[in-house]
Amino acid sequence: MGNILKYYSDEEDTFLRVSDFGLSKLITENSQKNTISGVLPYIAPEVLIGEEYTKPADVYSFVFVAYEIITGLPPYHNVSHDNDLALKICNGFRPKIPIHTPKLITQIIMRCWDARITKRPTFEELHKKLNKYLEDYK
Repeated sequence: MGNILKYYSDEEDTFLRVSDFGLSKLITENSQKNTISGVLPYIAPEVLIGEEYTKPADVYSFVFVAYEIITGLPPYHNVSHDNDLALKICNGFRPKIPIHTPKLITQIIMRCWDARITKRPTFEELHKKLNKYLEDYK
């Protein structure tokens, strides 16, 4: 989990920040197409097919960090990270969510990794839902 950074604020609060997912766009001067490189399980399907990288793509990537925390396993840990997996991801293949996962968390995960970017929540929505979940849990 080298992509999670601990951040301290002036009020002695501690926050976790997610840094990059190993994603970058390689663009040559003569190239009109972007070549995507990064950690395949964290790359949103729309980015895999060459669309612009947007905030909903960050939400998609973020949920796989959450998935790894929940399951203790990297996403697609038992599948080769190759072109076949990329195709499957673009066609809607997602890892299984453990049965013990609370219903609200399962719903959030499924929204975050939805192939339709308009169905994904914003980080603000996620923050509100997760805070409410924590308050209700106490």
